Amino acid sequence: MLAVFSPTVLLTASGVAAGCCVLAALALLRYLAQLEQRLRTVEAVTVEQPRPKAMLGAAERLANRLTPSTYRKGLHDRLVHARLEERTTPEQVILLTIAIAIGVATLTALTASVSFAAALFPLYAVLATIVAGIWLDRRAMRRRQAVQASLPATLDLLVLAMEAGLSLDAAIREVVAEWHSAASREMERVPTLTQLGMSRGEALHDIAEALDLETLRRLAGRVSAAERLGSSVVLILRAEAEEARRERRTIAGRKISQAPTKILIPTALLILPVTLIVLLGPALPQVVNIVGG
Repeated sequence: MLAVFSPTVLLTASGVAAGCCVLAALALLRYLAQLEQRLRTVEAVTVEQPRPKAMLGAAERLANRLTPSTYRKGLHDRLVHARLEERTTPEQVILLTIAIAIGVATLTALTASVSFAAALFPLYAVLATIVAGIWLDRRAMRRRQAVQASLPATLDLLVLAMEAGLSLDAAIREVVAEWHSAASREMERVPTLTQLGMSRGEALHDIAEALDLETLRRLAGRVSAAERLGSSVVLILRAEAEEARRERRTIAGRKISQAPTKILIPTALLILPVTLIVLLGPALPQVVNIVGG
């Protein structure tokens, strides 16, 4: 039965199955650890640290020692940009990539040979690391795009709330409660950060750094300047809303101008060959007979 399928199909299926198994196992371990922590809090008793959590902590410490600090810092920045820093640590991402590589190598050893799997294990590890980085970058990019798209409307609502007599913090709370968007969810952190001792400009700058969004960096700088000089924040928010709306139109125009170039690739690789086959296919036998005759 295995001979019916090609080695590529078997290897792909093995990799997908191994990745699913590893993800399910890590999710189960994390859930069990959280459940044990809740039980200890409710019962108010001292119990021994759960074995899965202890083993995971030891593995994280080992990954922390074996990987360079610059790579861990870059991975942490990616997690922050993707807003996953509170759920996952860089060490857990490293362990996940290694576990996926081990799982795929094990399935390769079962379907092929141990020496072949051992030779491909470094490649599996590199590919798992690259895929994890691409996934984090795409998640961060989608987060930035969502905030960029909803920022003008959010700033307009803040302007309306402040013109109605609310302070900036109260206006942010009102907008967050009534307007559910990516930008309002990010703005929700501003009152919390100001209560911790930050100024409003510093809080906005912290959010901008977490998003890696230049529009919010500019807004944070202007709000900081307005707080120092005592100028109107409403005028700044209104101007920033117009600027953000203009940038959104510019990005949309850039994407529209890139559309013909992106369409050219599938047209040349998929549509054009099929068209040539349909048009020239019926005449091909005659051409072969003429050339052969």
